[in-house]
Amino acid sequence: MNRAALQGYLAKRIEEGGALRSIGGEFISLRHAWRIGIERELSANRPLPRLTLRIDPKVYVANHHTPTETRSPARLREPQRGGTDRSASCGDRRTAG
Repeated sequence: MNRAALQGYLAKRIEEGGALRSIGGEFISLRHAWRIGIERELSANRPLPRLTLRIDPKVYVANHHTPTETRSPARLREPQRGGTDRSASCGDRRTAG
C-alpha cells in the first residue's frame, strides 16, 4: 500500500460523490485493519501513508439547521405527522396554557 494507491482511491471515491468525512472514516478503518495486519504478521511492519483531507469551505454545505431562540418554541408546538405534540414527545412535562 503506497501513497499513490491511496490517492487513487480518494480520487475515485470523490468522483463517485463520496463525502470527505465518509472517506475519512474509511481511511480510519483502513488504518485500524492495517495495524491488526501488522500485529498478526500478515502485512509488512511499515506505516500506512497518511492523506490530509480538507473540506473546502467554499463548497461545503451544512446539512442541518438549528432554529433561533424565537423560532424554537414555534417549531416545538407544530404537530408532527402523527398529530402528536412535539413538546410532549421531548419529555416536556409542562402543561399547555
